[in-house]
Amino acid sequence: ADARAHRALPSSPRQTLQRLASRCVLLISGVCAPKDRLSKPAGSVPKTSGLSVSSGPQPSAAAGTPAAFSCSLPSASQRRAAPRPAHRCVDTARPAAPMATMADGTAPFLGKEDIDALKNYVKGSTGQNQAESTVCLHATHSNLSARFFEIRLDMHMTIERVKIKLSFHCGTSPSAMFLQLLDESGNVCATLSEDHRMLGYYSPHNGYTIHIVDTDPTSASAGGWLEDTALVEKYKMSDEDYGNREESYRRFKAKKLAEDPEWTLEKEMCIKRGVPYNPPAPKVTDPDHLKDVAEKISVGQRCKVEPGDRRGEVCYVGRVEGLPPGYWVGLRYDEPLGKNDGAVKGKRYFDAPAGYGAFVRPDKVEVGEFPPIDEFASDLDSGDEI
Repeated sequence: ADARAHRALPSSPRQTLQRLASRCVLLISGVCAPKDRLSKPAGSVPKTSGLSVSSGPQPSAAAGTPAAFSCSLPSASQRRAAPRPAHRCVDTARPAAPMATMADGTAPFLGKEDIDALKNYVKGSTGQNQAESTVCLHATHSNLSARFFEIRLDMHMTIERVKIKLSFHCGTSPSAMFLQLLDESGNVCATLSEDHRMLGYYSPHNGYTIHIVDTDPTSASAGGWLEDTALVEKYKMSDEDYGNREESYRRFKAKKLAEDPEWTLEKEMCIKRGVPYNPPAPKVTDPDHLKDVAEKISVGQRCKVEPGDRRGEVCYVGRVEGLPPGYWVGLRYDEPLGKNDGAVKGKRYFDAPAGYGAFVRPDKVEVGEFPPIDEFASDLDSGDEI
């Protein structure tokens, strides 16, 4: 302890040792205590530190031996298990703001009010907070159709530094740039030709545009080479070279078809996923497909269509151009459950409101006494109950 600490302590040697030990315990445990804590008793040492300070009469072998003072330090395992004390930097110049607390009594890093205040500061009045010397300018290029929006620049940047920053956006060398400052209407306000001038010398405003003129005739951006992919020559492999490759999909498919003539890629994926494979229905090529079933259906009959018990009226029976070969039944549903209005690819077969017409295969249609479904009708035959 220094001389000032000695002068602040009582003159009793026993009390002096107690205060110094308490001070050392506080420093070892990581609690930054002010000097006035030297006058507090040793029992005020935080219990979470794992340290114990005891003073007072201790059993001694000889009578008249002065009281002993003991300070026990925790073991390594106790120090690891003990919670660390929280450190906070307090500004004494202004009062501390109240902190929000969680349900369990612990204090979070930021409360809801703090987060809202932070959001408002970051967003600012225009959605983005920026310094007074910052300006957001757009950029266009003489060889590029792309437009670069709201590039943040500082008024104190020299034109040379502005060119360097713009080169990362357009790829043009700063030495090959000729800059023009355009207002919101696209009119030229100034020519940024002096590299040593600061950007603020030309008085740009938010929303203005810097137009970059590329003066390099051999620039990579000339002729659309940075944007038009059609100008890039693609590698094309001949059919013969592809057939000579040992590992290709063509050889893989030929190998699988040799093992299974009904192999398909969908079947292979189902096998890999471990799910059953349902082969698709064979394509219909017969122009009289389901003709015998369609002959039992007449125009004007009531019907229902499965699945779903969709009810309606038969309006057409026959072939339909634009649909697969075979016979079809044109229906006008009672409810908007269809996909058309009775026309297919510009040719009309019957009239129906939009979304009420449909064409289905005859085997999905069942004709009979199927009146429209009244969802508000009562199932009670008598008036005993209502």
